[in-house]
Amino acid sequence: MSSWSNIDAAANAPYWAVNSTVAKNNPNHARPTAANVALLYGNTTADAYITGETVGLFMVDASEEQVQEAGAAKPPHSGWNLKTTGSGGRAGRVHWETLVSLANVTTDANSDDATLPDAVFTIVQPATLGGPVSAASANTVTFSVAGTSVIPSSAVLTYQWQVNNNAGGTWVNLPNGTGVTTGQPGNMTKTGANTPTLILDPTGTTANNYVFRAQITATNPGISNSSNVTYSANARILITA
Repeated sequence: MSSWSNIDAAANAPYWAVNSTVAKNNPNHARPTAANVALLYGNTTADAYITGETVGLFMVDASEEQVQEAGAAKPPHSGWNLKTTGSGGRAGRVHWETLVSLANVTTDANSDDATLPDAVFTIVQPATLGGPVSAASANTVTFSVAGTSVIPSSAVLTYQWQVNNNAGGTWVNLPNGTGVTTGQPGNMTKTGANTPTLILDPTGTTANNYVFRAQITATNPGISNSSNVTYSANARILITA
């Protein structure tokens, strides 16, 4: 009987992944026990096994196999993979080693999502206004976020613009229209609150110096129990009477 399965959980990981290769500093970690493989499974703690390196055991499914992290190679194959990330002078150096190649991963517990998300994309920071906008005119303010290089192509991006009073307040979801609720600015028409582009038309100075951000969530419907990866970008608005 195999010592592993295609279900993403520490109890189903290959016990022999825990050996002297990843335990040079602590021989006790080299014993192939359930407790030791549980420590290696999904590990993101630096120097836990080897000084100057972070070593972790991850299940990679077919979609994650296609994802290339910044400055790193793609995992070579879906299945049980050992990931080694350098630190200090070796920071940014990533090495993947496939221990068990599996064509079918039946579940993905997303233990690896902290280092290998279900979707990767880039965003363009909305620029702070070059000057204030006059509330007395028909000027509008446009903040845009561009989502590009979405991997895998099945990933779905959703948008929610939020606002903060920039004075110790909390982030509040922004609705479309002129409605005002707790924490949201009045005297302003808001358009595109759930799109990549937010358009603000202030009719007063209530929201002067408020900060807006786009909260973007990438979800891959092709992965069972897919987790969300959220990014944000901030921009400030200046309004004069």
